Amino acid sequence: MTLENEHGFITPEEILQASLDAIENGISVLDADLNVLWANRTMEKWYNHAVPLTGKKCYEAFHNRDTPCASCPSQDALQNGEPAVERVHFVQSAGRPGWFELYAYPLKNRHGQIYGVVEFLRDINASKKIEDTLRYQYQFESMIADISSTFVNTPSEKIDQAIDYALKLSGEFFDADRCYICRFSEDGLFMDNTHEWCAEGISSMQERNQGFPLEITPWWAEQLRSGVHVYVPDVEDLPPEADQDKIDFMIEGTRSFLTIPLIKGEQVIGIYGFKVVSEKKELSEQQIALLRVVADIIAGATIKHEAEEALKQSEENYREILATMEEGYYESDLEGTITYCNDAACRLLGYESGEMIGVSYRQLFKDPEQAGKTFYEVFCTGQPERGLILEMFCKDGAIVYGELSISLVKNREGCITGFKGIGRDVTESKQYEQGLEYLSLYDQLTGIYNRSFFEAELNRLNNGREYPVTIIYADLDGLKLVNDTMGHDAGDKILQDCACVLKNSLRQSDLLARVGGDEFSAILARTNHETGKQIIRRIKENIEQYNRDKEWLPLGISLGIATAEKQEDSLRDLFKHADDMMYRDKLYSGSSSRGKIIQSLLTALAEIDYISGGHARRLEDLCRAIGEKIGLSLQQIDKLTLLAQVHDLGKVGIPHHILFKPSPLNEEEWEIMCRHPGKGYRIASSSPELPAVADLILKHHECWDGSGYPLGLSSTLIPVECRILAIVDAFDVMTNKRSYNNVKTVEEAVQELEDNAGSQFDPHLVPVFLSVLEERNVSESPGYQKDSYPDTY
Repeated sequence: MTLENEHGFITPEEILQASLDAIENGISVLDADLNVLWANRTMEKWYNHAVPLTGKKCYEAFHNRDTPCASCPSQDALQNGEPAVERVHFVQSAGRPGWFELYAYPLKNRHGQIYGVVEFLRDINASKKIEDTLRYQYQFESMIADISSTFVNTPSEKIDQAIDYALKLSGEFFDADRCYICRFSEDGLFMDNTHEWCAEGISSMQERNQGFPLEITPWWAEQLRSGVHVYVPDVEDLPPEADQDKIDFMIEGTRSFLTIPLIKGEQVIGIYGFKVVSEKKELSEQQIALLRVVADIIAGATIKHEAEEALKQSEENYREILATMEEGYYESDLEGTITYCNDAACRLLGYESGEMIGVSYRQLFKDPEQAGKTFYEVFCTGQPERGLILEMFCKDGAIVYGELSISLVKNREGCITGFKGIGRDVTESKQYEQGLEYLSLYDQLTGIYNRSFFEAELNRLNNGREYPVTIIYADLDGLKLVNDTMGHDAGDKILQDCACVLKNSLRQSDLLARVGGDEFSAILARTNHETGKQIIRRIKENIEQYNRDKEWLPLGISLGIATAEKQEDSLRDLFKHADDMMYRDKLYSGSSSRGKIIQSLLTALAEIDYISGGHARRLEDLCRAIGEKIGLSLQQIDKLTLLAQVHDLGKVGIPHHILFKPSPLNEEEWEIMCRHPGKGYRIASSSPELPAVADLILKHHECWDGSGYPLGLSSTLIPVECRILAIVDAFDVMTNKRSYNNVKTVEEAVQELEDNAGSQFDPHLVPVFLSVLEERNVSESPGYQKDSYPDTY
């Protein structure tokens, strides 16, 4: 059947096409292989970036994929012969993401065989938005119900836990980084952060915001005092009048924040705060309104709790109040016998409740005379005593420091009947105070006096009557070298040993102080120059004894001495003169001391497991052979063979758990390992025997392609000695057992060298080395050195 109009005939197919194009939903027809046979105008509008759609796979046209989608209702319809539906989320060509409902209807012929599918795509964004809004509202109402129920069912003494729980729920619900409660002081000038919840990985600011002066954030505080909330989606956009506030918010790392005032009557008593530090966060008006609901619930619960607490306390009698005090409260008669004390006072001294009643003050105070004198002064003057600190005996005999207040007890007639006061344990703070006093006088590392005390003692003696005065100045040799190579723990240990040797060499009346990083000085009052020289000799003898007893780092100390015979001689000038004499001694002994330390480090290097297995000897022999083969000078060959022996000198400072770790090193361990060329360079530079190879030690881990360390040198910028050593060292490591690798055969090791020639190794030297191996007829089995170097084993 056809229809006719003024333009001619219209076929049923044209009518159907026009009808389907008029539909606002997307329609497409697919064959059994998911090829698009036809799509209406809406579908082509949505996917105009893929037009024409026909002739393409549906997943190519609609999803820009090379393979079918994992979840596809059209495939389900083709396989099951039943309509399928699925809610999907994807982006239209215009770039607007949305939610759609995809219906797939199988197409069947008269015999019931499926030959295609019709897809019907419906935009459900509006209904999805309503659904999400309802779900969000339901989840919020559930959270509010949970918070309200918690406050209703929580006993008064656990109100803090309830507030913390409310902050946690609201913070997680609104994706905050911090949620907190702050309370204002009575005068409104300060605030305290009383409760805080932080998301995982976010640091707390509660301690920072105790006693926080609101004058630091005047713009923000003024907004809150007016009773309005303050919402700042981006701290960077704060108005100019809030520049002072902005600094503080940025110190805390705040990006966005919302603060809602907590109001009691007409007074703002605090705030509920909501902060984001990880990124900026936009809050809708609805979300802000919902957060106000949370703040109102917390404020109501807090105000109710405080009212209940005030009522409870007003109903309790005096003794009940005292019983709940954390500080000890006592009353005594005029004889100093305890007539009443609360449980806190008993706990302070280790007594059971009520056990102290009837105990005399003479049993409680270490110095009862001093205590009695103070009580008597209060009785005579009528003026209370506060902050009195006395040593007190506990029941078990231990001594604590108690801070007491003392005032009079009078009867109704105004007659004095005894004493009362508060006491608290200040032992910890007293010990801390004593510790600070110790630190002000003593060097924390060595335990001897520090520079400040030394200076004070010089001033005291300067015009005194204890002349002659001798000053000995000592300097620990090689400390920087030890620190650089063995680490600061080793440096600290040798400093302590140095102080111990000096102290044991002096007399009991002598004063020893650490006056610098590696410098010590001793004041010898009433000591002439000859006696001082005897003490110098004793110090040197003790140093020699120390070095005989210690197999590890030797101790080297440069010494200087000066004596003032009479008062006219300035001790400060004397100190300077002793310092000069010490430097003169260092000129003679300094290099020797460094040499001894370096020799100890070389000994330690020789004791490393694989060194004692002949590693250095094998390297020395093969390096020499290569050097001779390529025509190096005798001087270069000498440096090369010495490098083979000491190239790993810097490894003596690496802990053995890293050096011999069987598994791969982590990033921190690898960084430590990579420092050893620099450490070896510093050691060699300080040695009179090794400066010629110091630069070679520094560069022995450079690679031909520049990927090595520590300088990243490449090609011929790397000394030829280092390039030779790199090849020989790698071969020896591969063909000998290490904690971190398996032994390779010589054939495998040779292949590894050839594979890395031009990257890790000098491509011109690798063939030379291989020719050396061939000339020496090195075995192709693991442990080649048994045949080539039998004297090593």
